[in-house]
Amino acid sequence: DPWAEMMLNHPNLREDMLEFRRMLEGQAAEWAAERATEADLMRLEQAYSALMAAFESDNTVQRSEADIAFHQAIGDAAHNVLIGHLSGALLNLMQDNIRLNLGELKTVPAASRLLMTQHTAIFEAVRDKKPQAARSAAETHIDFVRETLAQTLRSVARRETAERRLSSEFSPS
Repeated sequence: DPWAEMMLNHPNLREDMLEFRRMLEGQAAEWAAERATEADLMRLEQAYSALMAAFESDNTVQRSEADIAFHQAIGDAAHNVLIGHLSGALLNLMQDNIRLNLGELKTVPAASRLLMTQHTAIFEAVRDKKPQAARSAAETHIDFVRETLAQTLRSVARRETAERRLSSEFSPS
């Protein structure tokens, strides 16, 4: 798969993907709040319940699968074939990336609670037919993930630099 290979070979692509997700998922949430049928809302509620249960566990694979299902339910509820298709393709492409993101976010103490709160805000805005609130909640969610990951990656880089300095200072010449 050329996309998967590109993700592996270009680590900076993560930021571009999150930027694209922000645009796509914000629009999807807005349209889902406007267009979701009762069947869509039932599916979304099931996906939301599964997501909340997954976040209670420590299983990153379960969390990422539930996260993908939740966001895909919103993409499908937008009732736009391109949004549903692009959302599904993007989420499948990013499956490993989402698992990696969630794994890194687990190192941030409040991240899980904040992610659950953000998903709740998206779910409730779509359920309550509030398009602007749904868009805003989806965009806030992606913004949080982007910023928290950036902070985490900067922290990892600082730690690795410090460890290299320490090991080079005390290694025999």
